[in-house]
Amino acid sequence: MSKGYIYIMSDSEHKDKIKIGKTEKHPEIRAEQMSKQTASIGDFKLQWFEEVSDCHFMESYLHFIFKEFHYKKEFFKIDLNLAMEIAKESILYFEELENKLKDLFLGKVEFIEKRIKALEISNRLAEAKNKKIDLNRLESLITKQDQIKQFIKTK
Repeated sequence: MSKGYIYIMSDSEHKDKIKIGKTEKHPEIRAEQMSKQTASIGDFKLQWFEEVSDCHFMESYLHFIFKEFHYKKEFFKIDLNLAMEIAKESILYFEELENKLKDLFLGKVEFIEKRIKALEISNRLAEAKNKKIDLNRLESLITKQDQIKQFIKTK
């Protein structure tokens, strides 16, 4: 996962198209970079952006959603406001899903940690029980030795 930004930009020369992209830098910096490229005729204006936990995934997902509006590369022929609304809803949906999965995972981790703790306690009890048995055996041997010593002394 790569934390970064999803952005929507417009181009002053192509008013009916928008660019939907990703960057790990701030989107304002990306807009400046793109405006300075020699292949770019117009200036790019940052219209909207959102920080996301996985910009690579989210960009791919948005490109998939907007595939019927695809023009070229990362450019789409779609209404700016509609694109922003759908992008916001998509990001919100995946953030909620991600949080639910984290909660589920943390719940499983907590359960597993408790099971491990219980197993550790069981193992310690088993070890203690084994040691007690060993101590009982040792006591029994000492008692027998003492009996043998007493027997030898009396003879």
